[in-house]
Amino acid sequence: MSDWSLITVTIPPDRLDDAIANPDALKIAYDVGVLELLGISLSILGVALVVIGFAAYFSVQRAAKQAARDVAVREVPRSVDEHIRKDAFAVIKGVLKDPQTLAAIQAEMDRLGLTDVTDAGDVEGNILDSYDAKRTRSS
Repeated sequence: MSDWSLITVTIPPDRLDDAIANPDALKIAYDVGVLELLGISLSILGVALVVIGFAAYFSVQRAAKQAARDVAVREVPRSVDEHIRKDAFAVIKGVLKDPQTLAAIQAEMDRLGLTDVTDAGDVEGNILDSYDAKRTRSS
């Protein structure tokens, strides 16, 4: 019959009398092989804790990303709408300071026939007033 245990617990016969005479627990544990078993057990426990730690980290990370995505989908449209309603004039004025945006708006207005060359430099003013004046002149 074969013994499949990793560590056999035997006290050498020459140490048996010494162990009885001087019962030092650490010495006996070393002789019996308990410290090796403890070392192996702690190593396995350490590796298991590391694996569990990585799994927990990635699980929490995935849950946090999903929660942030859900909040963004729910809150961003409302927040943008609120910002546009509250600060629309300032936003439009800021956008009109960009030369490329201004040129694109001017080109589209020219394409639609809403401005002529004399009105092209007057974009810093009130565009709606300029449009209304142009519309009343055309009528």
